[in-house]
Amino acid sequence: MTGNNQKLGVTNKQIRAIYAIAREQGISKERLEKHIKKKYGKESISDLTLQEASELIDCLRQIEAVNEDRDKNGDGIKEIRKWLTRVEERLMILETRYEKVLDRLIGEIELKQGVRLAELEREVRAIRGMLKEYFKKEEETPKCAVCGKPLQGDYRLGKKTKIYFCSEECEKEWIKEHEQK
Repeated sequence: MTGNNQKLGVTNKQIRAIYAIAREQGISKERLEKHIKKKYGKESISDLTLQEASELIDCLRQIEAVNEDRDKNGDGIKEIRKWLTRVEERLMILETRYEKVLDRLIGEIELKQGVRLAELEREVRAIRGMLKEYFKKEEETPKCAVCGKPLQGDYRLGKKTKIYFCSEECEKEWIKEHEQK
């Protein structure tokens, strides 16, 4: 008969009894499931066999008896356990709320960072454009039409041709060459 009990699953009545006794003793659902996983290697209460569920109920009743004896002596452990269970449940609710708030805040921060990143990208593009213009202007620095030297500071612009020369000599040389043609 024991072999059959190990194959049969926990009944709904046993599940209700386990939760009721645990709640009465101030044992939270999470703590109960942790104990089940540790002692029986099962993920949830519904994975227990009929025999394992009976063992668990007996264990919880023994805890209940011990706590009642203590309570008779004025220890008040039962009330403390109930109070702790309520506090633990309340803390879990708050933790869930805070997790949601944190997730929302993280989402907002990521959104703001995305906006800020877009602004930075625009600024980088603007700076790149300015640098291109600067270097383009630098490349466009006029060069002498005769010798090819980049012109810096004072340079001459041919009056008729609008061509740049670095010196009067280069201008005269260019005029000579082009008059012959």
